[in-house]
Amino acid sequence: MKFRKLMLASAISSALLLAGCGGAGSDSESNSRSGSNSGATAGTTFSLTGVVVKGVVKNGVVTAYELVNGAWVARGSATTDASGAYAISVPASTYKGGIVKIALTSNAATQMKCELSACGSAAFGEFYSAPSTTLETLVSSTNIAASGISNIPITPYTNLVAGRINALVKEEGSASQTDVAGIAAAVRSVVGFEPLTTKAVDITNSAAFNAASTLEQTAAIMSAAVAELAKTSSQDVSSLVSNMAAAYADGIFNESDTFQLGTLVQQWNDVQHDASVSSVISSASAAVAAVDTQVQTVTTELADGSYTPTPSADLATYISDLSDFYIVGGDHHLWLDYLVASGSHQYTFADKRELTSTSLYTLESDYQRYVLTTSGWTLLGDPDSVMLTPNTATGQINGVDNMGSFTMSGSCADISNTTFSSQLSALKNYSSSSSSVDVNTTFPSGSYSCAVTNNSNEPEISIPIWDNGTNSVSMSGVGQVTTLSELFTTTVPVDGASSISNGIYVNNGYQLVLVGDSSASQGQALLMNYDSAAGSYSVVADVANNGWVKETTNGVTIIRIADAIRSYITDDIHDGLYGYTEYDGRVQQVNYYMNTNEPMIFMNKTAYDAIMAGHALDTDGDGYADTADAAPTDPAVH
Repeated sequence: MKFRKLMLASAISSALLLAGCGGAGSDSESNSRSGSNSGATAGTTFSLTGVVVKGVVKNGVVTAYELVNGAWVARGSATTDASGAYAISVPASTYKGGIVKIALTSNAATQMKCELSACGSAAFGEFYSAPSTTLETLVSSTNIAASGISNIPITPYTNLVAGRINALVKEEGSASQTDVAGIAAAVRSVVGFEPLTTKAVDITNSAAFNAASTLEQTAAIMSAAVAELAKTSSQDVSSLVSNMAAAYADGIFNESDTFQLGTLVQQWNDVQHDASVSSVISSASAAVAAVDTQVQTVTTELADGSYTPTPSADLATYISDLSDFYIVGGDHHLWLDYLVASGSHQYTFADKRELTSTSLYTLESDYQRYVLTTSGWTLLGDPDSVMLTPNTATGQINGVDNMGSFTMSGSCADISNTTFSSQLSALKNYSSSSSSVDVNTTFPSGSYSCAVTNNSNEPEISIPIWDNGTNSVSMSGVGQVTTLSELFTTTVPVDGASSISNGIYVNNGYQLVLVGDSSASQGQALLMNYDSAAGSYSVVADVANNGWVKETTNGVTIIRIADAIRSYITDDIHDGLYGYTEYDGRVQQVNYYMNTNEPMIFMNKTAYDAIMAGHALDTDGDGYADTADAAPTDPAVH
């Protein structure tokens, strides 16, 4: 969708900066966001990555299963590391297109991190034995093999969704991605965040917690509450989590269940008073407020003793009857778009703005690039319109524009008298975005918004067009490269080498070396780093067999770089360097983009006007609104 533009624009700026500084060449890539995985093609693999938190589980066995003809078939497995992270590699040829479940099981080596001041003899942040831990999740995607999926959380709340799906499969012999979406939306109405896509965060890691979004912090607090309930009710965590899933297996929390939802809801509140937890969350006022809101909401629903969670149709309902609305997002800058209805579920972008300071804004420019389509490389710009179709069954919105299809989910609320900070903190790179508004300002009466999460349904592979330079690839000892064959060398570099040949300049000062030749289908790739003090190179990453893979799609040949290499070059391999291709008489960098869990806000005009208040148009980017601009309001003319 259109909302990727500023992220890509920042990538271009970073690349040009590196090219201007020398050493990194014009084949550079930006630092953006954390993510994972490239597209998969026949004969290759795709990755399912994420984190297990209940608290953090290390040395746990994580297995991916695909539902095939009513049975769960194993497709790949991995072991969690000390941060709870896992990466499951699945052969693309084995995946049949069914829904995917990821299950954590444990053994004698499995340990869990304590999320409270004390868990028996373990203190806050210390590991203790957890040999009987079992947790599951469902992969929230309809296009798994095309892109792989990253940041898949496995928590007690994803386990609720998985337990309900398991019951459906047992009862009916099957389940669909629509079932997964509907059940996830129902659980969202209980906890207030997307259970299957909200990144799992370790609450014992204060730096990670403080850097997390409001929804991620909310999920972390509620995760700690499960440990608190286990402690106060003298249960082990594994038994409690199992009882939670069993209670919701029929889609209803009722009085006859062994697990009572009301007791957990009480702990959402009480865990905040644990000394260690309280210290970590002291600056997370928005997350604490979100938890308190859910306590009130669920307590009200439980008034008669039972609760049937239903998907919130707020977002779908909100957009169903709108003639126009505003969207606010942020990634390094705060951007605001105005959309006007132009047909059935069709909206046209009538205005696009970007805040550059607390007093100025500029008009967004169209970002163009060559996108790989069935017709080959096709020049595309930002969409002029978008189709947004509400699905009241799931509360989600299904969208389509010239960049592909996507799914939006979220909930809406009156935000009158809340601060800018409390609402904007969910946006990416909020600290940067907050420099363009007074975060302590409150929204006036009548302000309404929807907190939205946007996910692409398919990836985009494109050649970026750099505004102030040429997309080209430079190599040590070669200069600008014109053919793919020039990218390769038969010499394998080693640690301590004083020089290397055919090193491709990439981001972060690295050089990428592709071993082999362009007639092969795949080969070795190494990432080298130069130590100026030592006067030699060292090997940062070495992928022996599929460090690079030659792909041909729609008549276009691309040398795709392995994820293990790309992860060093860009902070987000869902939005960065993918590989190289020949185009327009030279080798050019190819980028990969897959939007995952992008937060944004739908707003009404009252809320939008509050954010725009005091901002004047700066058309020429000189830092002033003066006579050279379309809307001179600055009394000092420059």
